[in-house]
Amino acid sequence: MVKGSYRHALYEAAVVITRQPSYSDTGLKLGYLEKWAISGILQADTQAALTTAMLELEVAYSRDGEDVSISTAAGGSTAHYIRAAGCQYVRSTPVSYPMGTGAQYTTYRNYEVGIEAYVAIGANGLITAPGSPMDLMAYTETISYSGNGGPIKMYVPVITGDWPEQQINSVSPIVIVQSGSAIGATGRPVIPYPLYPDRIQNPPSDYRLSLDWPRSFFPVKGQFPISWSYTFTFMGSGPTVFPTGPL
Repeated sequence: MVKGSYRHALYEAAVVITRQPSYSDTGLKLGYLEKWAISGILQADTQAALTTAMLELEVAYSRDGEDVSISTAAGGSTAHYIRAAGCQYVRSTPVSYPMGTGAQYTTYRNYEVGIEAYVAIGANGLITAPGSPMDLMAYTETISYSGNGGPIKMYVPVITGDWPEQQINSVSPIVIVQSGSAIGATGRPVIPYPLYPDRIQNPPSDYRLSLDWPRSFFPVKGQFPISWSYTFTFMGSGPTVFPTGPL
């Protein structure tokens, strides 16, 4: 087994590999988390040499972002490998020594260590370009209404008795708000257009966008959130509209 520039001794390490797929809120398969659970026995002629071997192992697994592979006895390639360039991240867990009985740390030492790598489906070309609907991890949009366009009435204050009701206008405004949010896996989603741009009366308050920093940014950026809110005003009557969905 090889990690970066570090090579385990032949037949030293036993490796268990598992893969766990991940899905977005929209039901799309985004990628998978691959885990390597590595256990083995370091051996050396002396305790001093064993200490050196242990330090070399710990240094090797203190580094993230390196290629990992299992090779044949002759040094050839096998089907088991992790290419850091094709992953969102490759991380190492610290070396642990699970056994402390017997002649441990004389001329041999049992150890355990792990590798985690997240492989995005997009790295294999199975997701379309960033910003496309197929790149969406989450998407929601709401159309809300305020008012029904009916007449406006008010009570007129009087000194005594019940206040009389008076109609001051035969129609009233209807306010429609188009709002939502989305998260793109590998790039910022396309911002939906306002349904009725000509009915935005006050752009500084009625036209709002939010482009947030990616939620994941080490070692590469991912999970790009956006949100939007458009307010439209109609007088008397307005359209009945429904969310259009992602572009």
